[in-house]
Amino acid sequence: AGNGGGVWTADGAGTYLAKLSEVMQKYKELGTIPAALYAEGDASWDPKSYTQLNKYGTRLLMWNYPSPQFYDPNASNMVLAKYLNGSNHNEHFLDYTHPNAVQDNTVQFKKYWDWGLRGGMIDFGERIREDMLFSNGMTGDEMHNYYSLVYAKTYFDAWSAAMGNDFITFERSACAGSQAYAANFSGDQESSWRGLKEQLLGILSLSSCGFSAWGGDLGGYLGKPSPELYTRWTQFSAFSPLMRAHGTEPRNPWDYGDKAEENFVEYYWLRENLVDTLYSAAIRANKTGSTMVQA
Repeated sequence: AGNGGGVWTADGAGTYLAKLSEVMQKYKELGTIPAALYAEGDASWDPKSYTQLNKYGTRLLMWNYPSPQFYDPNASNMVLAKYLNGSNHNEHFLDYTHPNAVQDNTVQFKKYWDWGLRGGMIDFGERIREDMLFSNGMTGDEMHNYYSLVYAKTYFDAWSAAMGNDFITFERSACAGSQAYAANFSGDQESSWRGLKEQLLGILSLSSCGFSAWGGDLGGYLGKPSPELYTRWTQFSAFSPLMRAHGTEPRNPWDYGDKAEENFVEYYWLRENLVDTLYSAAIRANKTGSTMVQA
């Protein structure tokens, strides 16, 4: 389950705790407690959010951004990519090629792990500028694709050292080899029939490239789908490697009417009964390269 940051704070900056409580209670009443909930923004930075979710056995997932603006600058000595020829830009990116990157990531996230954080979206790995210079000597032009791999690997190395395999990260950007370190998501499709079709084409295309663990935003990202479209998207997501929700409008089933809610409950339990099959497919993909989704 999950929503974009604007949904959690739509009624004011301090309202996310009440919304979290309401959402989790509703899922409990439906008998569909989510394994994880994506709480973008303020909700994910508050220890009280984790206390609420931990009561239900639900893990919190947060949004991540490879820039010092996202992190606590006083927590560690973050190394940033430099700019060539003295050029200067307002946006700076963390240098995941630096030897201290894993240690720095560990320092940044330890308190969240202790609260109960178990993963999230690692976003915007594709925004590297050509005139950047990294610690490994490569320019932004050379690093553009590779950055997705070192971004994902830094998180994987830090988080797996702390939690074994009890976490998940999913990345929008990707390059050959990055699938060893993170799952992927499809980006920000509009909440339309076209957006649903784009997700279908996207998973077929990505799977043909050897990427396996994938999931799009249930209901799309931009806008609010019709009840019928939400229902169909729930069904599609139930058969995707990752079934996950996120969007600029609420993505809770009760926001789309009784039929959509009934459909969600049905496909929630269908999904639960497919867990062994999904897990086996993931192991097979890991061992053989045969992806979970086939054209």
